[in-house]
Amino acid sequence: MKLVTTLFAGLILLAVSPSYLWAQGSPNEREGRTIEGNVYVGESNRPASDVMVGLYNAEESSLDEARTGSNGEFAFRGLHPGSYMLTVDAQGFEKVSISVDLSFTSSKGNILRLRKSGGEEQPHGGGAEVSAHLLSIPANARAAFDAGKQKLYRDKNPEGSLGDFQKAVSISPGFYEAYEQMGLAYLELGKPDDAEKAASKSVELSRDNYPPADFDLGAMLMNRRQFADGEKIVRHGLELDPNAWIGHYELGRALFYEKRIPDALKSAEEARTLQPNAAIVYRLLALVHMSEHDDSAVLQDLDAYIKLDPDSELGLRAKQLRDKVASSTPPDSSPRN
Repeated sequence: MKLVTTLFAGLILLAVSPSYLWAQGSPNEREGRTIEGNVYVGESNRPASDVMVGLYNAEESSLDEARTGSNGEFAFRGLHPGSYMLTVDAQGFEKVSISVDLSFTSSKGNILRLRKSGGEEQPHGGGAEVSAHLLSIPANARAAFDAGKQKLYRDKNPEGSLGDFQKAVSISPGFYEAYEQMGLAYLELGKPDDAEKAASKSVELSRDNYPPADFDLGAMLMNRRQFADGEKIVRHGLELDPNAWIGHYELGRALFYEKRIPDALKSAEEARTLQPNAAIVYRLLALVHMSEHDDSAVLQDLDAYIKLDPDSELGLRAKQLRDKVASSTPPDSSPRN
């Protein structure tokens, strides 16, 4: 069956989501139980910055990943009660894992200690240069950077975070991570021009070697309907970090609006594989499947989105859209497996 144009337009509104959701998640994803902790090198308290921490469920399926901050800190939020496993597998270090039980409450203060398996001083691979760069930043600049992130994400105070990020770059002008976060704060404040300038500065200072800045800038260009330009920048970010789910999501968004539907579907499915708990991915999948008139798949996508984000404004809109799709679907039609 053919769905009404207004339904399609409504879903397009749901699909336009800036890249800062990589860090923040949907409103519902920020609720629930939390796992927090730090990664250190050896038995000392020397922080392991810019290391990827993997989150797995009891069946050892990958759920999410978080990059440690300058103090080795990491956090996963919006989790359901149950058993989880944290894993760090950094080149040059032995793989380390710990179990975490969220059956009754959140779990904070978790410690993972990296032990060298060879002669490497720093974990490297995808994040080696960034880790070394962060360690080269003056401590007071890193402290301001961390304070800004707390205000932006924990306190929901983007205006206050800007002062901290600006302080960080005034102390260390080459602090491209701070410029990237500054761009997200400006975006949250509804200042897209300032956001784009900050993201561009991050790209420039990092010599275009910092994937988050590429994904941010690409998304900002797409929000201005410069889809081809955004696609080019996002693709470069994926060359640097092929496993960044947000990069595959943004690429899929660009390809969809360029009407390259099969390629858009491939990118969206890759994003879902890498991060099955990101609601925005299912919005994009629903949009792609709607363009293919695959209504059973649209229902499946909307069901997955609503499960992850049932109570926000976008979640309520998704429920309305789902009802319209279901009412127009023949009785013998069912979501595909």
